[in-house]
Amino acid sequence: MAKINRVILSTGALFTLPVSNIFQIAKKSGFGGIELMIDKDPGTSDAESLNWLRQKYRTEVPAVHVPLSNCSIFGNGAKEILSRSITIARSVEARTLVVHPVRDDNKNFAAELERALLELQKKFGIVTENLPKKPTRGIRFYSPLVIAKNYGKICLDTSHLATTGMDFRKSILAVLDKVKHIHISDSNLTTVEGVIRDEHLPPAEGKLPLGWLIKTLCDTGYKGYFCVELRPEIFSSKSNREITKILSRICKTLKGYGC
Repeated sequence: MAKINRVILSTGALFTLPVSNIFQIAKKSGFGGIELMIDKDPGTSDAESLNWLRQKYRTEVPAVHVPLSNCSIFGNGAKEILSRSITIARSVEARTLVVHPVRDDNKNFAAELERALLELQKKFGIVTENLPKKPTRGIRFYSPLVIAKNYGKICLDTSHLATTGMDFRKSILAVLDKVKHIHISDSNLTTVEGVIRDEHLPPAEGKLPLGWLIKTLCDTGYKGYFCVELRPEIFSSKSNREITKILSRICKTLKGYGC
């Protein structure tokens, strides 16, 4: 049986490009699929178009990310956002839906999400992502342990975890059985005015022990995907050929870690 390619690409890093271009780049770069970020681009919520692209490029969509706070195409209520996002996820045969535990346009979103998950997590693979630490954001939104307690299954974002200043290895080991999806990127732990920046650097270009993370997860039976989620600025003013070259190197690096 052929080994499943579990390294996938978030469309968020290339959101300025047409979705069709991102499918093509992901395929050429060696990714096993994409995580679809639903945004204001109609192409990210057009199931017929997305399935046509899946077939054309033979590229799957294992995961879907709900709209962020800057996009209200599905409103700002937790249950409505989840329900409509699940519909898209099912239409492209995704098995995982990623959600943030807060929205800037709805102060009650966290509580709404807890209630919605009680119903919807039984019907679909919803994972809640740990967010970067901010002075105005409480520990319940950035600590993987608290995310696990409040929301269950986790999408672990490595760059976000780095911003907390928490022990990287201990934090992950504490929630290992709850981690069902990974947003993988690196960090130099750069501090600005006492706050560690959320850097989302290419893997192996920072200080995080990503090789250890991958080995630890795989050794303990992790079956999920490793989604490369980078800062869009990395690709600004670059041609599709240059972007493909960068992403091909990243894909090769992660596969070298054992993904």
